[in-house]
Amino acid sequence: GSAAVQPDSVTLRAASGKARLALGTARIDAAGRLLATGTISRRARGVVRVRLAYTPASGGVELLRFGAKIKRGAWSIRQQLPPAAARAGGQLSIQFTGYEPRRIRGEQRSKAVRPAR
Repeated sequence: GSAAVQPDSVTLRAASGKARLALGTARIDAAGRLLATGTISRRARGVVRVRLAYTPASGGVELLRFGAKIKRGAWSIRQQLPPAAARAGGQLSIQFTGYEPRRIRGEQRSKAVRPAR
């Protein structure tokens, strides 16, 4: 990290199978809800972790964390955000840490989301 780049870290499992983690859509709607959908290997089990980093008007960086259950190769979340996060938008970090019984490795994606206009 630096003054311009927020530091981040992730622990992923190394394995031969690809998780095929993909982000379909990610947006903040007019009601202040974070809506995100995506896909992953149908063999994956567990949750996809979704984290929103945003900067409130008071400064600093705030983090919100959500878990999206994996169902038949798909994941989605629909979460009401605090008003400050809904107004600010921010950086999404989407992570799957792996699934050892099926030798599926961890993967991570990132995307900026803007507040609704």
